[in-house]
Amino acid sequence: MPVRIGRTTSEAQSSRLAAALLLASLPATAGAATFKTLHAFQGGKDGTWPGPGVLKVGSLLYRVTFSGGGSANCTEPAAGCGTLFSLNPTTGTEHVVHAFQAGNDGAGPGAALINVGGTLYGTTSGGGPSSDGTVFAYTP
Repeated sequence: MPVRIGRTTSEAQSSRLAAALLLASLPATAGAATFKTLHAFQGGKDGTWPGPGVLKVGSLLYRVTFSGGGSANCTEPAAGCGTLFSLNPTTGTEHVVHAFQAGNDGAGPGAALINVGGTLYGTTSGGGPSSDGTVFAYTP
């Protein structure tokens, strides 16, 4: 049975506009700031609704999306149960590291990731054996 992990479809559509402003590069050079969109989510397998916080590990940025990722186990607000992704800030290339499936891996990652000794930790709001969420770890 599909899991509903959050917002409505109309909220998802409006948040896609905000997701296009995911990350900014704001270096101060001679008093002038610049803004650059590094990645615009498409609302499908690349994820939807990026969560809070960005972690830099090596040359890559890591973050989660609350939905998207393509799993048929979660249908609202977008196809998928969320993703953990990396982004190369130089090239703008996004790579889905893990697409959540609402099984033992969880669904709906929404909290900011933390980095402890090179391992990234996060939580999901659904999925897991009791459907009440999970804590996950990823080592790049």
